[in-house]
Amino acid sequence: MAESGIKVILKIGDGAGSEVFTELAGQKSTQINLTSSPVDTSNKTTGGWGRTLPGLNNGTVSCSGTAEWPDTAGITRLETAFLARGTVNCELIKNEAGDKWSGAFAITSFDVSGEDNGPTTYSITLQNAGALTNV
Repeated sequence: MAESGIKVILKIGDGAGSEVFTELAGQKSTQINLTSSPVDTSNKTTGGWGRTLPGLNNGTVSCSGTAEWPDTAGITRLETAFLARGTVNCELIKNEAGDKWSGAFAITSFDVSGEDNGPTTYSITLQNAGALTNV
């Protein structure tokens, strides 16, 4: 049975010793893209066919939404980590059951914009900074 995409939620860790994860407010679109970089092992003896081994796994999370002032602790946490060239622990909730991907992420893109007759919006891209866990 299909589930609503409304349950796909990005949560940001607070960085404390006993870390608490809070939903990034105002999310409209959230996704994780998992990729593997192929390793080409083809040579003259593979009969004209390519031969590939699995390579490095990567996870990229994209999230955009409307900044909901003053509930912007998550945006502030991401902005602080970005400016410090640091990482932030995140959870990407996948469904109603609470299944998730989690791990440390580097912020590779951080955009905030606004128009004179519209809300303040944000768009954030995160790249894994190590192994992700699928719980």
